[in-house]
Amino acid sequence: MNLSPTTERTEVIDVLRGFAIFGMFTVNMTADALWNDAFGDLPRWSADFLAMFFVNLFTNGKFVTIFSFLFGVGFYIQWQNCIDNNVAIERFWLKRLSGLLIIGVTANALTAPAGILVDYAIFGLGLLLCYRLAPRYMLFVVLLCFLVAKLSEPVISTFWPVDIVAGGTAPDLHSAVHDAMDQAGPAGGFLEIARLGLLHLWVTFTSWNYYFGEIDVFGLMLLGLYVGRIGAFADEQIRMSLARRVAPWLITIGFLGCVIWIAMDTFGLGKETLQHHDFIADVFAWPIGMPVLGLGYAAGIVLLYGKDSWRRWLGIFSPIGRMALTNYLFTSFVGAFVGFQWGLGLYGKLFPATGLLIVVALLPVQAWLSRWWLANFMFGPVEWLWRYWTYGQAPPMRRISQVDA
Repeated sequence: MNLSPTTERTEVIDVLRGFAIFGMFTVNMTADALWNDAFGDLPRWSADFLAMFFVNLFTNGKFVTIFSFLFGVGFYIQWQNCIDNNVAIERFWLKRLSGLLIIGVTANALTAPAGILVDYAIFGLGLLLCYRLAPRYMLFVVLLCFLVAKLSEPVISTFWPVDIVAGGTAPDLHSAVHDAMDQAGPAGGFLEIARLGLLHLWVTFTSWNYYFGEIDVFGLMLLGLYVGRIGAFADEQIRMSLARRVAPWLITIGFLGCVIWIAMDTFGLGKETLQHHDFIADVFAWPIGMPVLGLGYAAGIVLLYGKDSWRRWLGIFSPIGRMALTNYLFTSFVGAFVGFQWGLGLYGKLFPATGLLIVVALLPVQAWLSRWWLANFMFGPVEWLWRYWTYGQAPPMRRISQVDA
């Protein structure tokens, strides 16, 4: 493939990616830990309860929103790069997604819970169907995706209660795999955990109703493509103007949605009086709370990054974001190492407060290692492999100043 990747970067995108990696790590070590069933009865106002309260209010669902949104922005940048190099975006993007799929499956085979990469590899195909739409139609499809995702579960459970897949019904298989993972987590060997991880992928992605329930991931990608289409990441004035207009609304609405969700879900507000209490709480969580606040974070960071006094502090996330795929896999392997028997074997024993401390302690380590690596090499190690697969030739690895004459 005769395509040279662009050397120009919008640094704020790297900052946003690094910020998203950090936030997703906090969630993966707490609310979304493989052993999070153990957190069901945390003593009220204990350190672990407060840690979960903090994570749910400020991080849960917000940073995966940013990451998904930036995936769409990345598609727009690659599309423009393909135009500049006279290369068909369809062939290039399919090659890129197939590489991401291989990386995601391989990571799960190595016991790292990296199913989101498989999500992106599959839902990213939809961008090829929509990238030529007029921006206003893109927004309509985004809203439709969120509507379908929210209504799919009650509709499917009413009219098609059983999803047939190879080997049995999806609910039964999901439950069986979950129970097996809980049993194998504390004591299972590496090969057993790897087998269960791959089985979980198979059960998930062969269940057709999964795609309806998770199609809002594609909606967020498409929203990122929309923002790219209107020039917000190519033109700083458009970017700053858009961020100023939307940030106050997104942060206010998203934060209030999360507060109401936590009040209803964690503290039981209205549980005795409201019909469909759980569904209402779920709606306030997603899509009113989590994704809206996540997008508000992104807009807020864009505004802060425009100020010299903030740029230095936010710059710590830039090298992490430039190696986003490597750093995401690193955090996934940290979770696996901490939990499974082949590592520290703390499955079900590591509680949220300690998980948060691990994340905070590793942030400067990630930042330093990423900065050191990028001072010596052009790309992160996994990014290099991904580019090798995508472009069909080995990109330069070491920086020119480091290559022997």
